[in-house]
Amino acid sequence: QRRGEPLELALIDGHRADGATVDGHMLDRMIETLRTVRQIRQYTSEAVPDDVLAQVLQVARWTGSSKNSQPWHFVVVRDRDALKKISALRPNINWLAGAPLAIAIVLDGAGTSEAYDEGRVTERLLIAAHALGLGGGTAWFGDDAQQAEAKRILGIPEDRMGRLFTSFSQV
Repeated sequence: QRRGEPLELALIDGHRADGATVDGHMLDRMIETLRTVRQIRQYTSEAVPDDVLAQVLQVARWTGSSKNSQPWHFVVVRDRDALKKISALRPNINWLAGAPLAIAIVLDGAGTSEAYDEGRVTERLLIAAHALGLGGGTAWFGDDAQQAEAKRILGIPEDRMGRLFTSFSQV
């Protein structure tokens, strides 16, 4: 189920009762899901279930990348104190303190292809979360000094790049 809507079973001939093809219906739902992904900055305190988090991370893990390098690692953060400290790095991300869960995207390097890959996996995380009934947002840590402090708070090695969070909650 998705947001309480029952899953539909395809008929053997591939048509629904209204005459539409199942493929067409699935495409419409997929396009609607993509179209309605939004950045949220207000979160509920309700925890994100582990099985939902696992699905979101599975989508991220299978995201394509430049040269199929998958140069990312994911740091799941549920520690409210750590989220509060990082939210204080820049006024524009103070809303992050209210999120029950965030995922730091940590990259092996800082080249052009890694920046492309970072954007691609970030979007996949947000789409997967939305499809699973979560709201999500992105928070950029800031300049080099702010990024270094966020990495220190999260225990990310200095030789890795970590510059943003994707944050999630129930909606």
